[in-house]
Amino acid sequence: MFSIRLRIASLLCTVLAQPSPDYRQDVSQWSGWGGSYLNDRHAQNSELNSTTLKSLQQRCRYDVAVGTSAPPATQDSIAYFTTYGGLLIAYDYVDCKLVWRTNVTDIIYQYGQPTAFQLAVISAVSRSSPQIGDGVLYIATLIHALLLAFDPKTGKLLATTQVHPHPYAQLTMSPTYYNGRVFIGTSSAEETAALLPNYTCCSFAGTFAAFSFDHSKGKFTTEWNVTLLPEPLGVDGWNGAAVWGSQPSIDSKRQQVFIATGNTYELPDSVVACINATKDDDQDACYPEDAQIQAVVALDIRTGRINWSSKQSPLQAWTAACGVPGFTPKLPTCPADPGPDADFGMAPSFISASHARTPNHSDVVVTGQKSGVLFAMDAANGSVYWATLTSPDSSSNGALTWGVAVDSEKVYFTGANPAGISWETLPSGKNISNSAYGAVSLLNGTFLWETSVPHNYSSLDPPTVVNDLVLVGRNYNYNGGALAPANSTGSVVILNTAGKVLQEIEVDTVMWGGIAVLEKHVLVGTGYRYGSTGGAFIVYELCD
Repeated sequence: MFSIRLRIASLLCTVLAQPSPDYRQDVSQWSGWGGSYLNDRHAQNSELNSTTLKSLQQRCRYDVAVGTSAPPATQDSIAYFTTYGGLLIAYDYVDCKLVWRTNVTDIIYQYGQPTAFQLAVISAVSRSSPQIGDGVLYIATLIHALLLAFDPKTGKLLATTQVHPHPYAQLTMSPTYYNGRVFIGTSSAEETAALLPNYTCCSFAGTFAAFSFDHSKGKFTTEWNVTLLPEPLGVDGWNGAAVWGSQPSIDSKRQQVFIATGNTYELPDSVVACINATKDDDQDACYPEDAQIQAVVALDIRTGRINWSSKQSPLQAWTAACGVPGFTPKLPTCPADPGPDADFGMAPSFISASHARTPNHSDVVVTGQKSGVLFAMDAANGSVYWATLTSPDSSSNGALTWGVAVDSEKVYFTGANPAGISWETLPSGKNISNSAYGAVSLLNGTFLWETSVPHNYSSLDPPTVVNDLVLVGRNYNYNGGALAPANSTGSVVILNTAGKVLQEIEVDTVMWGGIAVLEKHVLVGTGYRYGSTGGAFIVYELCD
């Protein structure tokens, strides 16, 4: 049993009353994975609350092949979203009609024919949330790691640039647009490619970059592109440090952008030799300061200079060849003394002290690690204010991934527990063996509540907070240990901010991508990447 005892600290509805604008940015849109460039998944411009919830009804449904895996970006009543069937879609969620759709898979193939090795581990699609800035729509692709620019009115492709040339590089992070620049980090499928026969692993090195787009020339310019590992790079040097979850967040006061990084795949021989010759307490000296592995990193928006980084666990190596207990075996190609694959699977959320009850009255960033530990750090220097263990990391999918939601007092999370091991929720001490939704205090990280996902189901969805409600998806059941068995149906689970489930809205297949909320609408994507399940983009609306 895993026991957490650690606190390291359809009808046309009439319009309801419009709340006052929030302080952040244009409140007429849900912008990208995290809702805004704060990446806090906090919908402050919505009429949805525990009183109006009873009038929430389905308004639109648009079926898609395979499914979706990311929230939309919205502007002027149009939702823009990608699908695992290889499409980019513009959909009018007020009039319930398709505006346009573009085949992203065709664009990827036109850029370059994918190899059989690439197709074995990566899909020729976009799985990111779009971003809209200065009249341009941006998305990122998996195969070829492309950043694409489109005309949001027509779906016409305006420009393409490759963010990383490695054959297994991919863009799983969603981009962030801020002040004329698009920020994006690179991830990799090389961890999985380590399973391929005759593949020599590993050579990918994670990067984080800023691009600008010139409307008159129809082209991207690389403003800066930072490699997050030191020389030497490659098979005999440093590799890994993927940047892969949610979207970068922005601190406009200090003009910095925040990301978090993944693990190394294999350690350089010189580092392994140093570790073997050094006592445990002294092994940190074996790692160079500029190896940004399993780290929270703040970079200067203008130059890409690293302002600070905070590393939160030993820099141990891991690839898929190391296996997952209870799922896949460990192979001989696993690096020696592998770590637990406890990288950061989300970018930090930026929280301003002027609008929230934060530690030390400071601006902070909040992020979760796949180990299950949730952190709050000073945005100015990376000092850790608190760290709280929330849930078990029961497989390589991780305990905390893809993002949290933060309001003025609480941090909301989904404890995934993908392998379904037994653990105790806090502070109740209830024993469960599935996923849980939860909240801790933003001020000090103390546990407020954890609620088991209904019907012994799992959830890997990031939560969304709106007024006194938390909205989050339900994924698959634990029958037979399969990730998406045919009898799994998802749902939108709506809790109050005290953790009580108020309502479930059933959908016909799994949910993985998070929920967007704005004004009187709730926008939901279903289906993910499992070809047999299909999926849909569903719009719910508040009605009088």
